[in-house]
Amino acid sequence: MKNNILLPFILIFFVACDYPLFTAQKAEAPEIAVSAFFTADSVLRVKVEPVVNAFSNSYEMVNIEKVKVIKRNTDQEFLLQSESDSSGVYTLPDLLPAPGDVLTFEAYVNGYDKPVTATDTVPEGKPDFRLVSTGLTACTHYNFDDNVSLKPSAVFRFMPNRMRRVSYYEFLVDVTEYGAGGAYYYSDAEKVYLATTSSLITAEDYYPSNPVVDELGPLSLLFKCKDITDSVTIDFSYYTGLFGDFDSLYTSNHDLRIELREVSYSYYKYKTTYYCQKYAIDGNYFYGMPAPVAVYSNLENGAGIFAAYNSLSTTYYVKAKGVRPQ
Repeated sequence: MKNNILLPFILIFFVACDYPLFTAQKAEAPEIAVSAFFTADSVLRVKVEPVVNAFSNSYEMVNIEKVKVIKRNTDQEFLLQSESDSSGVYTLPDLLPAPGDVLTFEAYVNGYDKPVTATDTVPEGKPDFRLVSTGLTACTHYNFDDNVSLKPSAVFRFMPNRMRRVSYYEFLVDVTEYGAGGAYYYSDAEKVYLATTSSLITAEDYYPSNPVVDELGPLSLLFKCKDITDSVTIDFSYYTGLFGDFDSLYTSNHDLRIELREVSYSYYKYKTTYYCQKYAIDGNYFYGMPAPVAVYSNLENGAGIFAAYNSLSTTYYVKAKGVRPQ
């Protein structure tokens, strides 16, 4: 009886407490958020924005005094210009990175002695590859039924960079559909979700395992080649429209654009940890929410990414393929 009387008073005490909002205990240097993926022979563009602490009661925005890039190979300095007053994008038409360039980014903030800085190297070689085959792949969904769907698939082969003991890669696929059979239409090129059975990729920590909530897969696939001196074969499946009825199913006629990038270590770490964080947020049917994942950053005195890559892309025309379900 005594415990029953005390319980309401305990609840009232906790409910009536006036908990303060989170406030900054001391003035701390604000962070600058930076985002830049750059490649050889293309104008470098860097997005630079000041960030306010979400739990701070201060709404003052810092002032970015100047943004520059240094080519360490030649010690040349380039002062970047803002594209507009509000975009936060800084660039310079004369600054075209070259393969092998070591670039240092620096952003100076009014009132702070140390700049926000990062350094990365443009990979030296463009990865050459060729398409080996295209086909159809039967895919089982992760929603615990027996339904099987069809997806177009492809296999390509390439030679890793022999100049490096460890090299890092990413490939992306764009599809432009033209229709099949009696359906004639055109769709703009768009990136598609990818899946693979290649062990170089499925062994990566970020690659989603079954049964994850987001069963579409990532929009790009990253992997590393270590001590590989022979050619590498990669398979993948992707999504296009399906046409037909119960008697026959067809994929659309489409252009398949494959882009293979050799990327820097910072690029690889940022993208793979980003995917890890994404799938951690999505959760898992069986195991629930995994531990939080921090996205990699190579910025000092700031947050974000300043990373390089070199790429080669080729477009293939893929004719419509069909199958008659058994």
